[in-house]
Amino acid sequence: MWQFISDLLKDPGQLRADLNAMIELKRTSGARGDPERDAKAWLDKLAEVDRKRSGYIDLAADGIIDRDDLRAKLATLEETRETAQRELEALSRRREEIEELERDRDTLLDSLEAVAPDVLDALAPEERHHVATTFIDVYS
Repeated sequence: MWQFISDLLKDPGQLRADLNAMIELKRTSGARGDPERDAKAWLDKLAEVDRKRSGYIDLAADGIIDRDDLRAKLATLEETRETAQRELEALSRRREEIEELERDRDTLLDSLEAVAPDVLDALAPEERHHVATTFIDVYS
């Protein structure tokens, strides 16, 4: 069993495939659709909020709606603005996390390719057992 696990961990192609799968899982987990399309929709929503806000202020200035109605409408628009900004920030954080994973993937692979064979071969039996059980837990 150890030889099989050791061979997998020493295989740069397998490591790359596993890291790519992990990144793709991160990209799609929790995603509700196309991030670029979602960002455009939230930016459009922010622009709509600005247009409506301006229109409501004009209506109040012309005496068409009173101050209480204006306050209520502006409060609703502010809630929408805050939601849109939170969603845009979440999309940005997700994009940054994925980009960081992609950058780190190459660094990690270079590092593992350089040291993995020697490190794995030098492990004591109890360390091999720990690596093997961890591997099995992760991949089962």
